[in-house]
Amino acid sequence: VAVAPMTQGYMFKINRKIWASTWSHRHMAFAAGLGSFGLSDGFINEKGIAMRCGSLVVDYKLPSDAKNRPRNPYHYCTECGECIERCPVGAITYETRHDKQKCSQHVMNSIPYIKNNFDINIYACGLCQVGVPCENEIPLKS
Repeated sequence: VAVAPMTQGYMFKINRKIWASTWSHRHMAFAAGLGSFGLSDGFINEKGIAMRCGSLVVDYKLPSDAKNRPRNPYHYCTECGECIERCPVGAITYETRHDKQKCSQHVMNSIPYIKNNFDINIYACGLCQVGVPCENEIPLKS
């Protein structure tokens, strides 16, 4: 049995102000012991935070890295705050971490610009995941 949630029509739920997936590949990766989260809720693994992850669930016994899973879900985040500075709408803070509503509104507002300039119907930002110490590696803690 394999599950490919991205093919399901009910994968996304729309809160009045937030577009969110009902399946979290990042949380699957954390449960598997592949990394931890950052202030921006991005997933930091050995290749850094500027990445995409996917998951496949199968009914088969496979070796697991779960024993390597950190107890602290923010273990690899040094809380340097550079992602806070990179966010154009102030959606990341030390106090509240990632304000999903503020972030969602910003990325949704990018749809017309991207459609008009690149003729594709997507939304984007990701500034909090580039130009930061964890962009392409697990940062060293001081």
